[in-house]
Amino acid sequence: MPRIRWKVNMGLLKIFLSLLLVAVVMFASNYLVFENSISGIYRQVSENNKLVVKHVIRSFDQAFKEMNDLIYSIHALPYKSWEVMEDDRINMNDVYLMQKNMTTLVSSMDYLEEVVLFEKGSAFAITSQGTSSLEALFNEQYRHDTYNAEYWKSFAETNRTQKVFPASVFKVRVADRLVQSRNLIVLMGSNQISTYNIMLLIDVDKLLKHVNQTAMMQGTSLMVMDAERNRILSTDPQWDLVEMLNEVYFNPGQEATVKSRDYEYLFYKSDYNDFIYIDKMPVELAGTAPVVAWNRMIMIIGILAAVGLSILLSHYLYRPIRDLVRLLGGKTAEPQADYSRIRSGIEQMQLENASVKIQMETVHSEIRRGVFLHALDEFSHSLEFENRMQHIFADFFRTGQFMMAAIHLRPKESPEAGSEPPAPLRAASLEQTLLAGLREAAGEAGGHCAVFHAGSLQFLALIGLDRPSDREPVIRRMGQMLKQAGSGPLKDVTVMASVSRLYASKIQYCQDAYREVKRGLMYRDLSEASPVTDTQAIRYTWKVYFPLHEIEKLSNHLAGGNVEACLAMIRAILAKNAERHVHHHQLVPVAECMYYHMQQYVEPGKVDRQELIRMQDGFIRSVHHAVDYREIEAALEYAARRFAEWRKPAGDTKLEAEFIAQYINTHYKENLHLDHMAELLGTSPKYFSNYFKKAFGINFVEYLNKVRMAHAKEWLKTTDWSVAEIGEKSGYLNSSTFTSTFKKYNGISPSEYRRKSIS
Repeated sequence: MPRIRWKVNMGLLKIFLSLLLVAVVMFASNYLVFENSISGIYRQVSENNKLVVKHVIRSFDQAFKEMNDLIYSIHALPYKSWEVMEDDRINMNDVYLMQKNMTTLVSSMDYLEEVVLFEKGSAFAITSQGTSSLEALFNEQYRHDTYNAEYWKSFAETNRTQKVFPASVFKVRVADRLVQSRNLIVLMGSNQISTYNIMLLIDVDKLLKHVNQTAMMQGTSLMVMDAERNRILSTDPQWDLVEMLNEVYFNPGQEATVKSRDYEYLFYKSDYNDFIYIDKMPVELAGTAPVVAWNRMIMIIGILAAVGLSILLSHYLYRPIRDLVRLLGGKTAEPQADYSRIRSGIEQMQLENASVKIQMETVHSEIRRGVFLHALDEFSHSLEFENRMQHIFADFFRTGQFMMAAIHLRPKESPEAGSEPPAPLRAASLEQTLLAGLREAAGEAGGHCAVFHAGSLQFLALIGLDRPSDREPVIRRMGQMLKQAGSGPLKDVTVMASVSRLYASKIQYCQDAYREVKRGLMYRDLSEASPVTDTQAIRYTWKVYFPLHEIEKLSNHLAGGNVEACLAMIRAILAKNAERHVHHHQLVPVAECMYYHMQQYVEPGKVDRQELIRMQDGFIRSVHHAVDYREIEAALEYAARRFAEWRKPAGDTKLEAEFIAQYINTHYKENLHLDHMAELLGTSPKYFSNYFKKAFGINFVEYLNKVRMAHAKEWLKTTDWSVAEIGEKSGYLNSSTFTSTFKKYNGISPSEYRRKSIS
């Protein structure tokens, strides 16, 4: 028993000494910090600040010297820009040379916003950017309620020396509809040197950056006054030193100091232009002695309290340790083992808590997702359901309005991959990536963003907005984000999205927004390069280009082995639809029709049935998830090349009506005759003629002429080719034969048919 008590006492002593050590360290560190002289630090900082201010003033003087030299240089230019020539026109050559030299002179002065040159009584001005009227320059480009064009015209009439106007906020037009507020100083040069009026517009922010004003001590302010003590510039517009300036006496060193209760004002007078620079610097607070006494008393009380608390806590901390050991799996007589047991038990609890936390977060996320998807259900929800889920609805809608976005991802695959879909991606990581991107796109305009996995690689997003005007910028940044995602986490997928209009933040509008984004994906324009479809910007069209005769030619070209012509026809049909901005759901059946027309000429024995099915599945998947029409074009081109490899050879199609019709539609431009067809099909001309009439109901020549007439009529309506050219392209050896044959079958000549079709 005494041994155990001794160990317990040693444990108490360890706890007491540990607490006391912490208190002693805290007291010693506070005392050392307190003993450092705050006033000495302040004096050192203030001296450094004075050196910085003097450097800033020298930079200001240098800047004003440069601007003064610039004005004298412009006055000295030999060009007579306002001199009227004999035909009452201004000498634009001198104007151009003047503007060019002005641009060269100001190119090294980055703090100059603009330089303006004009003569007294003239409304014409020259700037570094070109020429302009004073009204356009100061009533539109640089707008100010006081300093407008009339003011400067009136001021230019006076004889004066150089004048610096105080900094004022101008409305500067930087683009057609973009206006920015800029703080500018106007320096008006003297007009006693020449007839020129020269104005320098100085950007205050760039000037302060040029003189390195940010190097001054934090909390200080700077004021610049001209020789007449008029304030030109102040980094703190709240303070006014006009009355204090009357009491300032500048010593021979051009410096003076005035102290108030809270601030010290350092006055510097420039040797160059007698400008006055005032540095407003906070001073050390008065009455530091009571503060010192209180700080010492607080430290003494703190160390005494720490010693007392250490004694009390040392008696109570060991008892919970024994209780903890008992709760964590037993008890031991060794104090060191107690601490090890507590540590291992806590680590195990932390691991369990982390696991439970992850599980709860997953469950909560699935509940939110389930509630959101349930809200999209077309069936009405019970009042009890809405009441129970009200707290989740409130988390969805944190702003007054929202818009919904449907984002569909598709793993990137080439058409040759054909077939088998690639390995599935992790929906959770994609959801987090999209959420981070949407939050970045929403920026400050978005109150809240939420992304939900709707199944497969389809996601739905709710984006909260405070103002309707934020919608267009958010959609634009969202499109940029999805485009740039191709080199980031979404590099292995193709992205397309649809964005709804704004809705009030109520759960009943989710169904309307969902239907709208689904319609947006269905009506997306495949000719657009943007991955985002704005449902409000959709321009509906029904001008689908679906030429049946061209599609018939497509399959005929393939059957005849002319793959390149087949590919060119595919590109032409899809490009025509892209020019008409046909919607996705309209172009899909066109592509599928072309696919099935080509597939019908595959020889069954050359390809496995399962391979055909896999190829068809891959084609349908590529077409239905295409972002632009070029993906559909690539899928069709791949299918055409494969079908060309599997097509029926010409020798296997003897006396088949389908092949004969395809061959004639493909080779009608050539000199076709019975002997040629009989030789091609391996039979006699007489047998072929009888078979043709029985299969088609008319003889070979009649059928060939009708095919040629169909193409000729199309060319007469859609081209400006001559009748002779069309006859030649239709397969006739001369224009007279073509004209007589056309009149025989159509009742009128080709020229008359063209006139009637145009009218």
